[in-house]
Amino acid sequence: MQSFSLVIGKTLESFTDVDVASSDTDDVSVVVLGKRGNIAARNLLEARSAESRELLGRQCAIGYVVLDHRRGIAQLFAAPIGLQQIYWTEDNGRLRIGSAPDQLALDRQRKRALLLDSIYQYVYFHCIPGPLSVYQGISKLPGGHKLTWDGAAAKVERYWRPAFQDEERVSERDASTELHSLLNAAVRRSIGEQSAFGTFLSGGLDSSTVTGLAAGLRPQVPCRLLGPGGREGRGLRLRAPGEVERVDHVTDPLLGLPRLARVRVEVAAAPGALRRAWPSVVA
Repeated sequence: MQSFSLVIGKTLESFTDVDVASSDTDDVSVVVLGKRGNIAARNLLEARSAESRELLGRQCAIGYVVLDHRRGIAQLFAAPIGLQQIYWTEDNGRLRIGSAPDQLALDRQRKRALLLDSIYQYVYFHCIPGPLSVYQGISKLPGGHKLTWDGAAAKVERYWRPAFQDEERVSERDASTELHSLLNAAVRRSIGEQSAFGTFLSGGLDSSTVTGLAAGLRPQVPCRLLGPGGREGRGLRLRAPGEVERVDHVTDPLLGLPRLARVRVEVAAAPGALRRAWPSVVA
């Protein structure tokens, strides 16, 4: 995760780990969040129109900010499919933006309280859905949305929406062939020339497919069961060397995708160990 922060008042007051470019007349500034895997702020600044800038800005890995100094307006754009979250808050006539809510919560003059509803959402969904964060008064800007701030109020609206074409441009057979080719290439690239690799096998379709492809590329992938270790069941450990077996690579007759034919496990542990174990395939 890339760390970044900036504070916007009447001007760009402070910033860290961002790329900044300003026009010759200092009327407009562009700030690209993060420095890795991004386009240059100068390229966005030199865009001929707001539409072309927005189109180019979709290539940003995280997002960017456009400051109109003459009008006193700041616009924060989150990437359509953000690889990282953007958090923001208003504080004493300033717009503060950061890569983590903790950055914005560390204010000596104002102590941020935890948002209990966000804690519930995290337990229920295993994440905190936007625009909430774990702190009151600190929001998350969803992907494909922009925030407009004029120094007094902030407005959030969607600027990008995915467009799906219902017309079939490829036959089902060609699509199936391409899918298999892409999956094989992705797994082959991930394994590379490594002598050891691993996949966590949950038993669902995705992990079974990936593990089946890996077994096809590297036959006889060893399978080991990882279970809770210690009297209190904390952590994970390999129960016994005797739990290693072969993963077979076959094709699912219904889906046409690779799956696991069988995983036979010889458990040199107490009875019932299999019921408490989580599977993991490790080569």
